[in-house]
Amino acid sequence: MLPFRERRMASIKHYLGAHYGSGGERMPLNMMELAIGIFKRQLAARNPGVIIRSRSSALRPVAKKLELTVNKVLNEIDLASTLQQVVFDSIFSLGCVKIGITEIDEGMGPLHDIDLPFVDPVLLDDLVLDMRSNRFESMQFCGNRYILPFEIAKQSKLFNLKGIGPKRPTGYNEQGDPKTQTLSTQGLMEEDAELLPTIEMWDIWVPSEQTVYTFRSDDDGKINTTKPLREVPWEGPEDGPYLFLSLGELSGNLMPVPPVSSLIDMNDAINVVMRKLVRQSDRQKTLTLVAAGADEDGNRILEAADGDVIRVDRPEATTQASFGGVDQASLAFLIQMRDMFSYVAGNLDAMGGLSNSAETLGQEQLIQQSASQKIRDYQTRMLGFSKKVVKQIATYVFHDPKSAYEIMFPLAEAGIEIPLKFTPEERDEADFLEMEFDIAPASMQDASNSQRLDTITKTVTQYLAPLMPAMQSQGLTIDVPGLLTHIADLTNTTELKDLVVPAAQPLMDPASGGPEGQDGSAKPPVTTRRYERINRPTGGTRASRDNAMSQILAGGNVNRQSREALGRI
Repeated sequence: MLPFRERRMASIKHYLGAHYGSGGERMPLNMMELAIGIFKRQLAARNPGVIIRSRSSALRPVAKKLELTVNKVLNEIDLASTLQQVVFDSIFSLGCVKIGITEIDEGMGPLHDIDLPFVDPVLLDDLVLDMRSNRFESMQFCGNRYILPFEIAKQSKLFNLKGIGPKRPTGYNEQGDPKTQTLSTQGLMEEDAELLPTIEMWDIWVPSEQTVYTFRSDDDGKINTTKPLREVPWEGPEDGPYLFLSLGELSGNLMPVPPVSSLIDMNDAINVVMRKLVRQSDRQKTLTLVAAGADEDGNRILEAADGDVIRVDRPEATTQASFGGVDQASLAFLIQMRDMFSYVAGNLDAMGGLSNSAETLGQEQLIQQSASQKIRDYQTRMLGFSKKVVKQIATYVFHDPKSAYEIMFPLAEAGIEIPLKFTPEERDEADFLEMEFDIAPASMQDASNSQRLDTITKTVTQYLAPLMPAMQSQGLTIDVPGLLTHIADLTNTTELKDLVVPAAQPLMDPASGGPEGQDGSAKPPVTTRRYERINRPTGGTRASRDNAMSQILAGGNVNRQSREALGRI
């Protein structure tokens, strides 16, 4: 695993640039940081929304309680943060999580409550795989390294620590290569004093024996297999305690091809050119040249302020000249490289909403909806991985023999929630195999307020308004105050809530059968509408403007429309 760890370390250093820790090369235009930020938001912005159903109608109440319980547990363990770390790892190498039941209260942090499930990310630095295998399912072993406070580990009595003392962790892997942790500690871990003595251990999962072994780490960080500190039969899900996220498999190989491998060289080339252009800009200067014998004219020009009127005896003996400056061909090349990076990354402009990609709103929406099949592939992989994680958590919750989970059951018609308990007795009488698990795909993606408002507007105008007659026949209508409340909250315009007030009941005219002063047979006024479409010139898309600028910089000719577009936004 050493070459993959070293490559991951080099990629992360490139991604961080010069302004983190000890720093690396300057990245004036770090396109890779931009791409990774967009990928993370597209793949795991929030906790997954779990949907659990049952094939048996008699077990549907249990399935609903299990759904509410699992969603509550996901919030308590902050699964969203874990998934975001796993996505980050999968972009650079391989994402991995370890799932189990917490046996040491607060031993691994405040999100680890005893007897409740945990989901922890496992970095490649601390991961060990059976690299002779070509599939995760066929590995003979896998495991991870972790650190526990020595006294807490000793008091738990889970490990055989007789004759074993604490061991200070190092900033290096078992092969001597630095961990990514040293990017912030800068190798000072060995010199710093620990607040609490710790012990470094390895958990090794052996599928063929259905057993998890715990070994201590030696002075070099390697696994000391002399005697296991613990040996536990595995009684959890058949997938084992480790789940893996890969964003690009290579057939016949365990380690994937991560997305960063196709972006890092282009990002490096972009920044090589960018740094060169910055240096050229620094060298650019404008000078006033004075011929021999015209020194007094030169001094008067030098001392004059902007707008001054001065006397010169020989104006032809002085001239202004510029030297250096940004090379236009290199700048055009940089613009093309930036657009090519967005293309290779899967159309970052559309995915990240960085600029318009089309001339009209309809075309823009179509492009955004089908921005990149690459990101769709990543989302599909992430969704499958999340389903596995959720199913394992649900397995632990369902088969928990002791805990009675407190949940809030919503009554949609009444708009209230009632407290319930999900007891072990209810779970014993149900069949876990009858449960079907799913995740709402949009639940993991973050929607902006404008997107949510657009969804509400389209729902009201395209669906609810045409269905008003059918809704009224069923005794239904639109809650206008509620609609305005949502719009006010999404647009941060609280004044909208005051626009709708209860209407006063009008007095009825017995003669007409309608409100006083109106004829009961009155018809609604006739209105006339006229739709007029006006085309207004804009600056076009960023790509079209960049293309025009590149042609100009390269000395080519562009038409008048393209030149005018450069001056518009």
